[in-house]
Amino acid sequence: TRPGVPITLGAFCVQDYEYQTSPKIWAFPNNEANLLKTSDFTGIMGSLPILSNILGKEKESQRIISTYTVNIDEKCNRAFTIDTGVISFFGLIPLVIQKPAILVYDLSASGCVDRNFKLIRRVEIPDSFASILPAGILYMTIDFQSDNCDDIFIYITNVYANYLAVFDYKNIDFWIFKDHPSFLPDITQSFITDGDMIGVPISLGVVSVALGYPDENGDRQAYYMPSTGTEVFVVSTKILKDKSKAKDKNFHNDVKLLGYRGKNSQVSKTAVDYTHGVIFFLEYQANRIRCWNMRKPFVESNLGVSYQSPTPLYGMMIFIDSQGYMWFSKSRTGKIVGSNLHLSPNEENSVIYRIRVEDAIKGTVCENYTNE
Repeated sequence: TRPGVPITLGAFCVQDYEYQTSPKIWAFPNNEANLLKTSDFTGIMGSLPILSNILGKEKESQRIISTYTVNIDEKCNRAFTIDTGVISFFGLIPLVIQKPAILVYDLSASGCVDRNFKLIRRVEIPDSFASILPAGILYMTIDFQSDNCDDIFIYITNVYANYLAVFDYKNIDFWIFKDHPSFLPDITQSFITDGDMIGVPISLGVVSVALGYPDENGDRQAYYMPSTGTEVFVVSTKILKDKSKAKDKNFHNDVKLLGYRGKNSQVSKTAVDYTHGVIFFLEYQANRIRCWNMRKPFVESNLGVSYQSPTPLYGMMIFIDSQGYMWFSKSRTGKIVGSNLHLSPNEENSVIYRIRVEDAIKGTVCENYTNE
């Protein structure tokens, strides 16, 4: 978020959408929660992005300053997001307006009519690691442990500070895994091309976590990767859910290299379809979405192309819904990242796509698994 951006989190109701039209986006959960104030910029312009900037400020638990991605929990009708609390300007140090926090909203049946959704939980991320480059706290993955809506672990990544944090939602406890090479960006892959700009450096560490199928104990394989890089790593959630492992030097032995995706495969987000056993990778450098069938060995020849964009694909959002659709977006955000360029109202700056997963993998190596 920055001045001039009307809302940081928007929504539209699918029932109001007409095929191939531009839906009207409205502020989520409401207008008031998305408003920036003049006082947000008083006395802190150019200050260091540390939490001391906001000490003594009145806590405004309903506000959202800046959020990037949303996780929809269809099981319990909730929306999860992370507010970084940071406003970014090109050429200036980011401004920390409020502490980073996990926000949880109730997706009530009347929400599309009322245009208002209740904030049911707000949990501030501990200062001990939220104070380290909070603008990089962008992604979360929800891991259900039972049918109890509160019995979940949330895996949170910081793409700037290169760590993976775990939040025990039921017991309100945080711990952090850091200082592992698999969390670091590969600087040789640090660039992105987007029309008006060539080779603008972007170097991002560990990005979203994709979860495999649960075993008999409820543990899963957690697949993750640095956004700027080509590797994919895997670790059991049994390790991540164990707080003692966060300080265990042997954690390095628990992480395994799964394989390589190949050049120009920088990832902004992943999504999993459990019906077909497929993980999707939104690869912004190659302007495409690729898939991998989890039953197959992870080698580049087993990665299929589900979508190839003819224009720059700088998407932050991809997810699979309960009806078997894959949703993803592409935008011209890359044009303004790291530059003082502006978006043009005469250009198509943001597009949302929806496709059935079975169609997205049809004809690719992800479609079927055979014992070849």
